[in-house]
Amino acid sequence: MTPEIDETDFRRIVVRPMSRFIVSLRSPEAREIAAHLTPVERDAFVTHARDYGRRTARWLALPAIACVLAAFYSIWLGVGVFVVAALVLIVPLMRSECRRMRELLSATQWARAHGIRRETLRLFSFSSTR
Repeated sequence: MTPEIDETDFRRIVVRPMSRFIVSLRSPEAREIAAHLTPVERDAFVTHARDYGRRTARWLALPAIACVLAAFYSIWLGVGVFVVAALVLIVPLMRSECRRMRELLSATQWARAHGIRRETLRLFSFSSTR
């Protein structure tokens, strides 16, 4: 018998550790800007994240269905369709999102006051291509 997990336990067990992991991937500059967002800027980021999630779901729905259908025929065909979909759709979508996130972060009041520009802003703590 599995124990019941309420929302508080779910947040404590799953959400907080995942949030800490994701925050640890952000660069110090991005963390500093995020810590100093005004309420209006925070609302703009939430709206952008919501729109990005919807757009991503629309872009990935058809390839996901194609992967599942191809996997019913052959698992290797399903893997091949996934790889092609990742290269054609997911990678460009992520690159455009990183570009947009740099624009949003560098347009905040705190970033402008501290001379942080879009071209020099690192989003991740590890090295990444622009």
